[in-house]
Amino acid sequence: MSGRNEICKKWLESGMCGVLPAYDEYGANISLILFHGKSSVYESRRVQTVIKDIAKVFQKDIDLIKREARAISGQRTGNALPIFYNVVLIPFKVRKPIGRDDGSIGYIFESSIDSVELHGGTSCVHLKDGQKIDILDSVKTARNRIIMGRHIKDNMLDMDICGLTFNEIGSIYNKSATKRDIFLLLCHLLTTKDDNSI
Repeated sequence: MSGRNEICKKWLESGMCGVLPAYDEYGANISLILFHGKSSVYESRRVQTVIKDIAKVFQKDIDLIKREARAISGQRTGNALPIFYNVVLIPFKVRKPIGRDDGSIGYIFESSIDSVELHGGTSCVHLKDGQKIDILDSVKTARNRIIMGRHIKDNMLDMDICGLTFNEIGSIYNKSATKRDIFLLLCHLLTTKDDNSI
């Protein structure tokens, strides 16, 4: 694993919950890495490079993820990026770029989002740890992106436990089971029972 991937892996293990575009003191286009319950850190790489490296940690190709997400949503842009079960990146417009190719979109992990509310005329994403992220999207647009993101996730990340590696199982083992998880497990057990009866 490359040095950049190792850094991303450490971020994920430390509770990374988002990556936003930012400018440094000289106007260079960099990223702000968000963590659950911890201070954020600046990273010299751009947002698109960071999310590509996050995908590589899970041995995924971000371009393929984008293509599949577009096919599911029917939208060319503004799609969630389901990289792994607990790493589903929801896009939000968070700044007005200075340069033409600087980008305005940042990503917040779907599992870290508590709500989207309007505060003093500004849309704000509330994270579960109390952080508030100001965004330029309307509340309605932001909420729709979260809903569509969950739809994309459900279509792209089929919870087939038999297809997971030991490391992947370890990363979700202590998570609470949802009704969907239980339903899929039941379906898997019934399918296995039917297969054994042939």
